[in-house]
Amino acid sequence: MGGFLDGRVTYQLMAELRPTADSDPSSTGPMEEFAAIWRDMPEVVFSRTLERADWNTTLMREVDVDEITALKARPGGDLSLGGADLAASFMRHDLIDEYRIHVHPCPSGPHRTR
Repeated sequence: MGGFLDGRVTYQLMAELRPTADSDPSSTGPMEEFAAIWRDMPEVVFSRTLERADWNTTLMREVDVDEITALKARPGGDLSLGGADLAASFMRHDLIDEYRIHVHPCPSGPHRTR
């Protein structure tokens, strides 16, 4: 994996997890492993409203076809795309090379919504 491309909502959800999930006693082994991977991976967040992005993250305001094509051409591995609105934009611009659907079950109980 060469990096993550995320919309604002996905970025903000993961930003809550990244700093502490691998040291949180209530985290499962896979969650701890995922948090460590995510925290160290380069990321681009697409947002018109965020003023800044932390960690190893670049903030982009719009999906620019030329910039995305250049990102895809860099060595380092595939880029993972997260966020329904962002994926729709990438689809409109024919920027998606492969689809992999991942389902993450939610534990029973109250669920957070945004």
